[in-house]
Amino acid sequence: MKPEQIISTLTAHGVHLTRGAAGALRAGPAAAITPELALLIRAHRADLLATLAPPPDPLAVREFFDERAAVFEFEAGVTREEAEAGALRRTLEHFRLPDPGAGGIEAVLAALVAQQPDPSTP
Repeated sequence: MKPEQIISTLTAHGVHLTRGAAGALRAGPAAAITPELALLIRAHRADLLATLAPPPDPLAVREFFDERAAVFEFEAGVTREEAEAGALRRTLEHFRLPDPGAGGIEAVLAALVAQQPDPSTP
């Protein structure tokens, strides 16, 4: 079951999940959490925390990607295209990001920029 489906199931049962400042997963109200729902939450805790985490900084993602691509290209001796493909896989894994399909790292970065909070909003 995907984390989004689990969150929908929990919400349908009146359970709301949040990620605390220290990265703790919080579920409540306690009265709405049945033993089955508690087991579901425990079984998928890491995925739920990742889903509730704020999106990573696009600049950090770009830096990580560029470093990996350089390592693949210059140390592994592969073509730039192969290096970027490997770097994209590693970047998606590291930041737990969905595969953008076509568009490569630029599509990933565009999606992240779109998810960033608007700094003009109080």
